[in-house]
Amino acid sequence: MTCAKIIAILGLIAGVFNIVYALLGALGVGSLGYRYVGTLSKIGSIYEIIHIVGLATFLWGSVIATAIWTIPDALMLHGINRNRPGFLLPWLIMKMILLVIITIWSVVAIAMFALTIGVVNGLDRNDLTNLIGDSQNQDLENLFRNIQGGTTVGLIILAVVLAISNALGYYIWDIVKSAYKQIKEENRTNQHAYEMTARNTYEQKPPAYYAPA
Repeated sequence: MTCAKIIAILGLIAGVFNIVYALLGALGVGSLGYRYVGTLSKIGSIYEIIHIVGLATFLWGSVIATAIWTIPDALMLHGINRNRPGFLLPWLIMKMILLVIITIWSVVAIAMFALTIGVVNGLDRNDLTNLIGDSQNQDLENLFRNIQGGTTVGLIILAVVLAISNALGYYIWDIVKSAYKQIKEENRTNQHAYEMTARNTYEQKPPAYYAPA
């Protein structure tokens, strides 16, 4: 249960940091908006989205989306502190949806990369010569082999990184699920003990009454 609490706290810290960062950028504080976008651009086609909706709209949308995404972390922390397992369910549901999406994306990414390798390996030296336009290059054969070998190594690295990332994500989710089940079981045990105590107290006979002599 301690691990689940740490996960919730880290999620809250990351969420609050992201909200503050994006909010300051949306309010035009320095160049934080552009730095924020530059950071996010490493994980997706952010510039295309900004070109469509605009920088300010993107930053405010990021603030709202992050706030919504951080709510389950706050609820989970409250549920752990108060021994109320129901507050962990939003986190479990939302994170499982995210994990499924990431898993599907990982499979598609690996499949596309493998398809690219198939295309590259289907080329011969003449095809590469036509692409480069330099048939007199003495290192052309080595370049061709390096490209083929590099794409294969890249696929292996990509598959390993995505496999580890997915496994870590499901492992973290399982930690929170175990905390949810533990809290639920403890509440059930405590409720059962309370009911047994109340029943014994109710069924206990009153002491005998003796009339004075």
